Amino acid sequence: MLDASPPVEQLLHQQAVLADFGRLALVEDDLDRILNDGARLCAEATGVEYCKVLRLLPGGQEFLVCAGYGWARGVVGKVRAPATGENPCGRALHEERPIVDVDVRANPAYHLPPIYDQYRIVSTINMVVLTDSGPFGVLEIDTDEKRRFTIADVNFMTAFAHMMGDAISRIRRTGADRGPVGMVLEAFAAAARGKAISVSVRLNSMRGKKNEMVAEVVVEPVLSETVLAEPRRLLERIGGHIRREGDALVVRIPVP
Repeated sequence: MLDASPPVEQLLHQQAVLADFGRLALVEDDLDRILNDGARLCAEATGVEYCKVLRLLPGGQEFLVCAGYGWARGVVGKVRAPATGENPCGRALHEERPIVDVDVRANPAYHLPPIYDQYRIVSTINMVVLTDSGPFGVLEIDTDEKRRFTIADVNFMTAFAHMMGDAISRIRRTGADRGPVGMVLEAFAAAARGKAISVSVRLNSMRGKKNEMVAEVVVEPVLSETVLAEPRRLLERIGGHIRREGDALVVRIPVP
């Protein structure tokens, strides 16, 4: 049940946030900034503690939290959720409509990912983020209090997700989105700080998931741990992993 009479102040504030995000989405070419600033603005405008952007991974069976606001370290870039109708974000994806849950705990059809229990999430709104090439993922706001959202909240989320999808489409069309492999290559080039390195990229199927691909970036020689801090932070955000193989570093990255 939605509250049909939101306060005027709420409407004005949400309209102002939409205008701010719209300006950012038109000119910013850094997708990470659009998604993370968007998560923060979305949470603040709806008055909730948490917001996350869940990116649909290759194969369409799973989400990865790729941006967010309010979460502890270790959520963004690491937490995953099944892309099924047994949780709110999966429902939003499959039904392509806003999914509003006053109390996610009360839906017997749900098998919620552990993050809901860890953060004691009660009320949520989930909205699919569509691009001109299909669904990018889902935008979700969460609160640990039982709350009746307003029609204004749903309208705001609808417009916000639409703007986010348009921004993603624009970046992809212009080539400004370097993609995860491009970002990793740039990060290692910067970490090398003038040291000559050799980098190669190869594509492989995920073990046991032939429809899902990973890129393996091989960096030679091995760089010292003191210069790998920034590449490791990037890998945490995009769901990548790094390991040493002899005299080389091998980075595995999910490929959209």
